[in-house]
Amino acid sequence: MRHKEGESFVNSRERFETALDRRRPDRVPLAYLFFGGGHAVLDELGLTMKDAYYSPEGIVRAQLKAREMFQHDNVMSPWGCMTIEAEALGSAVDVRDMAYPGISSHAVKEDTDVAHLRVPDPSKDGRMPVVLESLRMLAGEIGHDTIVAGFMCSPFTILDGIRGMSEVGIDMLMKPDMLKKMLEVSTDTCLVYGKAMVDAGAAVILIKDGFAGADMMSREHCREFVIQYLEPVVHSLQEYGARIIVGNVSSQPYLDMQVAAGPDAICFAAGDIAEVKTAFGDKVCIIGNVDQTQMTSWDTDTIEQEARQCIDKAKGNGGYILSTGCEIPLDAPAENTRALYSAVRKYGLY
Repeated sequence: MRHKEGESFVNSRERFETALDRRRPDRVPLAYLFFGGGHAVLDELGLTMKDAYYSPEGIVRAQLKAREMFQHDNVMSPWGCMTIEAEALGSAVDVRDMAYPGISSHAVKEDTDVAHLRVPDPSKDGRMPVVLESLRMLAGEIGHDTIVAGFMCSPFTILDGIRGMSEVGIDMLMKPDMLKKMLEVSTDTCLVYGKAMVDAGAAVILIKDGFAGADMMSREHCREFVIQYLEPVVHSLQEYGARIIVGNVSSQPYLDMQVAAGPDAICFAAGDIAEVKTAFGDKVCIIGNVDQTQMTSWDTDTIEQEARQCIDKAKGNGGYILSTGCEIPLDAPAENTRALYSAVRKYGLY
């Protein structure tokens, strides 16, 4: 159901979707990225990360508890690790009690390993089935009134998990054809995994594309190795029914190139949000960009004021969602994460 701008909404889903449409809801929505401030949530549940993150039931319990504690307008699965696709493609991961898993062995160690890469089956490979079942459960539990968001790595970002970024940087210069073969596989992986997320009930998919910046590569390399593969994923998943957010944590992001790829929204960490709103607010919804790196050290008053500045600069005539630039550190105090909701309630009304 489509509502008039400024109309009071009965649920978070309508509020979030209206902002994605670049219109004005009743107030600025609050986005929850991954599992921000997650240790406080786990403490409430009496769980470790290892308990919660490796089963659909654990993911759902933790996301529902986080929403109860922090009052954001969406839930998300998986969380802030970037190993799901890489593991399904053959990389090995190590499991940690209170932190995200890391890559312990890359799938592509030698050039010949590229020929053995196969697009995974999301219904059975790695932890993809766990993610999909958690999305089904969240959609069934609260999807009628809350945005259920999936998270995936972009085709280029997947290469970090299957090859390692230091090797990828060399490959860009010395073995571009081999790199493009990996990108073809990772692009197809994004397509099948993203469509499976939509089938499971995800209304939104956040695609992490954080290497698209001048701190990592030239514009020419970004166009050739990043945007060329990101763009078809964005368009295909939109045609399949998903709203797409592209997330970038680069310190010098190529936001213009990512916006040109056609997502519904961009979420970013670095840059003046007023300038970004002016430059791109007529093309995409703007999401961000309270500094997540300060969420463990700032007090709640400072966080509220930082959030207020973002709101004042970007809420304009709509098309803005408040969040941190990336995931709030897992060990951030619960009251600091709650301060973001306080800010949208006080300063985000239209």
